[in-house]
Amino acid sequence: VELFETMVFALTKLSEVAPVDVIYIPSNHDKEVTFYFVHNLYTQFKNSDGRVTVDYSPIANKYRRFGNTVMMFSHDAKIDKAGNVVLDEASDLMGGAKYWEILLAHLHSETVRQERNVTLRRLPTFSGRSDWSCEQNYGANRVSQSFIFNDKRNITDILYTMV
Repeated sequence: VELFETMVFALTKLSEVAPVDVIYIPSNHDKEVTFYFVHNLYTQFKNSDGRVTVDYSPIANKYRRFGNTVMMFSHDAKIDKAGNVVLDEASDLMGGAKYWEILLAHLHSETVRQERNVTLRRLPTFSGRSDWSCEQNYGANRVSQSFIFNDKRNITDILYTMV
């Protein structure tokens, strides 16, 4: 309940500055719980006059375009195939785009691979340690990233927030 109330507060405040687009990305551990959480966000904001939109569809790969940048959001992808997946699934967003950002989460640690104008980013995690992560000997700095996009120049800044 506390997390949900915090998210509603944060999304409401952000929507006072600019429209907010919440995107559900199914993960490998908590698809159902996260789906219901995001669906509840949808219910909370469905009458917000477009200030907050919530995409809770269970599709693994989601795409958005902002200015010259096409973004793919997914829990994971095969690195050598990700660029082709974007071309196959988001060709309708490609016209005139100059940059492609592929944002993945699965490994919980930050890596960046860039080839020409395609950047694949594995994002860090802000999730805490769990029984499972301890059993697997996983660990990472708890950090969240926020990206600032310019509609003509792609990402201009990355903000790191330590949890």
